[in-house]
Amino acid sequence: MPGAVKRRYEHKITLGKDINGNLLRKSFYSTKSKADAKKKAEKFKANYELELLCGEEIRPKVLFADWALKCLELYKKPFVKANTYSGTYLSPVKLHLIPYFGKIAVDAILPAKVQQYINEAAKKYSPETVKKDFAVLSFIMQAAVDNGLCKSSPVTKTIRLPKYETVTKKEAFSQQEHDTAFSFAMQHPLGLDIMFLLETGVSRSELLGLRWEDLDLERGTVTISQGLVSFYDDEQAQWTTSADGLKNKYRHRIIPLVNAELLARLKAKPCEIIPPE
Repeated sequence: MPGAVKRRYEHKITLGKDINGNLLRKSFYSTKSKADAKKKAEKFKANYELELLCGEEIRPKVLFADWALKCLELYKKPFVKANTYSGTYLSPVKLHLIPYFGKIAVDAILPAKVQQYINEAAKKYSPETVKKDFAVLSFIMQAAVDNGLCKSSPVTKTIRLPKYETVTKKEAFSQQEHDTAFSFAMQHPLGLDIMFLLETGVSRSELLGLRWEDLDLERGTVTISQGLVSFYDDEQAQWTTSADGLKNKYRHRIIPLVNAELLARLKAKPCEIIPPE
C-alpha cells in the first residue's frame, strides 16, 4: 500500500556496566525482521568483545562531571581530612572544573581545551587558585587513564600556568606595634584572645582549638595539639566545624607563657572542662 509505514524491529544487548555500576545497554533496529535486528546486535557484540581481547576497548562515553566526583569519592575522601577534601578538592571541582568540562566525555578532552581553561581562569581567579584547579584536574585525568577511561591525560607538560611573584618577605609587628596592641588588649574586656595570639604566635585555627586541659597555668605552658577549622560539608549542605588534629606532626608543641599579665588574666577566667563523651 502506498505510504504505508514500515515496521521497525528492535533487539537490545548488554555490554557491561559503567563506573557507577549501571548496565550499559545498546539497541539495534531493522525494518526487515526481528532476526535481522538480532543479527546486527550479535555482530556488534562479537567485534566489541574481540577488541576488548586485543586491548582496543570500546570505551563507554563517561562525562567529566560523573568521573570527577566519583574519582574524588574513591581516591581522596577516605584519605584526607574533611576540611581538606572540601576546600582543596571538592570546591574547585564543583565551582570551576565541572561548569567548564562537565558535559565533555573524559576521552574527548584535549590539551588545547585544558590550556583554554587555564587562560580563561587566569583572567578571573588568582594564580594560586588556577594552580590548585590545575593540580586537581591533573589528578582526575591521570586516574581516568589508570581506569581505562582515556588513553592519555590531556594535562601535559606543554600546559602553561599563569606567572605570579612568590611573596618571600613577611611583614611582622615591630616591638612598638606589638606593645601598643598588647596594651590595648589588656584594657579591653574581649582582649584575652589578642593577648594570647601576640604572646604565643599560634595560628587562628590553633587558638580556636584550645581546651582548658591544654593549659598548665601552674607551670605556665600551653600544649598545641589540635586546630579548629570551618568548612562547607557538601553532604549535609551546611557549614560545619571540625577539630581533627594539626596539619603535620611538627605543629604539635608546648609553648611557655611568660607574660605575667596574660597568666593572671587566664587564671581569673572561669574554667569549665567538658568531659569527653
